[in-house]
Amino acid sequence: MSELSPASSATSTIPQSDEFRIPRPVVMAGMELPELEMWRWWLRIKKFDMKTPLDRGLRLLAVLDIGKFVRRFGFRFTVFGERPEPLRYILVTQSKWFHEGYLGMPEEEIPFYPGPGKCEERAHVFLQKCKIRGAAELPYRTLLAGEDPSLY
Repeated sequence: MSELSPASSATSTIPQSDEFRIPRPVVMAGMELPELEMWRWWLRIKKFDMKTPLDRGLRLLAVLDIGKFVRRFGFRFTVFGERPEPLRYILVTQSKWFHEGYLGMPEEEIPFYPGPGKCEERAHVFLQKCKIRGAAELPYRTLLAGEDPSLY
């Protein structure tokens, strides 16, 4: 796994005593899948009819099933989203603790993983084998999350 590098060290991420910040103590990186592609992947894994329309009530079940499937191959899969943002479906390739992280933290203060590396190359190959449309062009994301990184 790649080491983290701070995007900016000029400002402190330590909250002042009178500030309340919602912790987001994990920085994770991975490939982001569009919602419809996540849905198609789940349908293929479960061997369901590919014409089945997206059911928003089954999205979490789909994420959990995909997570079980990819774990065999050394990956993690999660859904991520803060209100009012749309949900993001991430094939997690790297994650580490970042105790200073908080909801709404300016992007320039978040330590980013260096650009896509060997973990992401392996993820692209895996996604292509899984017949994910546009696997080679999926965006690489670095996000702050509130979950335990051991889940990834």
